[in-house]
Amino acid sequence: MNPYFQYLQPRYLRKLEIFSQLTETELQQFLDVPENGIEDYESKEDIFRVSEVGECMYIILEGSVEVYITGEFDNREMSIAVLNAGKYFGENAVLSEKPVKRTASVRAYLPAKVFRMDKQRVLEAIKGDTTIKGRFPPDEVRDMIMGLPMFNSLKYEELLTIRDWAALITYKQNEFVFKASDPAEYMYVILEGNVELLKSGSDGKSIVVSRYKEGNFFGETELMPDGKEKYGIYARASSESRIIKIPKEYFRLLLSRDSKLVDNLNTIHKIKKPPQE
Repeated sequence: MNPYFQYLQPRYLRKLEIFSQLTETELQQFLDVPENGIEDYESKEDIFRVSEVGECMYIILEGSVEVYITGEFDNREMSIAVLNAGKYFGENAVLSEKPVKRTASVRAYLPAKVFRMDKQRVLEAIKGDTTIKGRFPPDEVRDMIMGLPMFNSLKYEELLTIRDWAALITYKQNEFVFKASDPAEYMYVILEGNVELLKSGSDGKSIVVSRYKEGNFFGETELMPDGKEKYGIYARASSESRIIKIPKEYFRLLLSRDSKLVDNLNTIHKIKKPPQE
């Protein structure tokens, strides 16, 4: 028997969190469906790419795979993790009945043999598990952070603990995210909604400087080493918004790790300002 067959036994699959509530009989039936099967990949060959809609998840039978993302502006590849035989990946895209896009790319690090598990078959297998959503909650904060090039240098373990250091706050329409006199302690990423940056005109009225939407970020300029201690501008939710707060110390950590981040941020600042209408 080939060594990798140990990972295709029901008793092994039950050790994996995603299948832990299934019986060995149910798991054997799942393993035998024709939509599932073994695939081989050469070293450096992509298994899937970021932004593709996920239609399956995988267990590594032999070899290893690399999870990586690519910088938006310089196309640098940043390795997030290397996974070895017995590990699984791609599960986030198959645990929702809705189409879910991949948030990172995966390729064979060494020649790899994987077991491909079809999304619909996974959903059918775990449909009776009422605890699955609690054990695998959708992590929209992590997925948004992974999609931003400035966070490319985060380690895999740090991505898994994003909720320990990044807060998700809901702001009502017209509620201030920060005011001009507030200490600059956070940068912000819009998960849902819209934000206006404003300044006071000579007549005392507020002037809209820029508008941001889902996926945009703001407040990072003041956190740069030569940034100001206070924001010096107002940020206000122009609709009900859910916004991720990233503390200064983590932003500074990224700056210290990534020598090209400052250049990338300067490029971003030149092109990211939305229309003023």
